[in-house]
Amino acid sequence: MFSRYLVAVTLLLVTYSASAGGIYLREYGQPAQGTSGAGNTVLAEDASTAFLNQAGVFKLESDSEWMVTGIVLDSSVKFDADSNNTIPGSNGGDAGDTLFGAALFHARQINDKWGFTFSLNSLAGSALDYGDDFVGRYTGQETELLTVTALPSVAYKINDQLSIAGGIGLFY
Repeated sequence: MFSRYLVAVTLLLVTYSASAGGIYLREYGQPAQGTSGAGNTVLAEDASTAFLNQAGVFKLESDSEWMVTGIVLDSSVKFDADSNNTIPGSNGGDAGDTLFGAALFHARQINDKWGFTFSLNSLAGSALDYGDDFVGRYTGQETELLTVTALPSVAYKINDQLSIAGGIGLFY
């Protein structure tokens, strides 16, 4: 019995460092972005349902909706070298940059049983430039990344409470 507690306490005390890139964008320009992603997969309020809830096309007020959105991201990314650093160079200043994004959504009810949705947007992006004399230049100093996602799908209404959808996500 004591050994179980000892193992549990030991596991709780063992820690590991975690690293993350943070380039995934939940806020891709849809009106519900102010919810911090809460409920995005069940909302069906506008054409942006074409991305996260394709079966929601049957809950829209009109039979066909289009939406074009845009977003501006202004990032500030700074690095602080400490006294343990053995490589000469600068902290790289502010490596962040301003990025612009856009999205296109379409949701259409073909008839009372079938629907079609399409979305075109970017889910990830990054632009960093620490400069040539950055202390971390052997790990990385410049990054440019932009993704484009196209998602066409077809939805089928089984009854007033249940709809299903399927599609193919194309990522570049």
